[in-house]
Amino acid sequence: MKLNTFGATIARVEAERLQQAKDAIAAGWTPDQHPAICCPPDKTQQPKRGGRSRYEVQRLRDQAENRAKWWADAVERTQAKLDNREANRHPFDHGMLNTPVGPRAREANAGQRIWQELETAKERADHFLRLTRKYDMQLESKP
Repeated sequence: MKLNTFGATIARVEAERLQQAKDAIAAGWTPDQHPAICCPPDKTQQPKRGGRSRYEVQRLRDQAENRAKWWADAVERTQAKLDNREANRHPFDHGMLNTPVGPRAREANAGQRIWQELETAKERADHFLRLTRKYDMQLESKP
């Protein structure tokens, strides 16, 4: 069988290793010496990245803090919109039953939409507040 240059190189290396093994056995090699004589030491662990830098954590904390403030303001704005809507709503009277269903439904849906916006704003404000606390804890643990 004819080998290409790569195959010939592999065959040559295997022949050299076989000869080294025969020489080691002739020199009195024992299995107790096995790792030290023929096998390379185990590969050392690569150093792991230390995580985010202090600068990056500070930047992320500031960003989360700004977003938490914005969403807290959004909660206040939406709550004010909802309160204003409730204050300006006409008290129910039986004449309202004669108004078409469409306008009544739109008004009710608008109130529901504002309430959902309020809930979403509260959730987002809490989320960014938790992120700010998380980044604060990371900054405290960094040297």
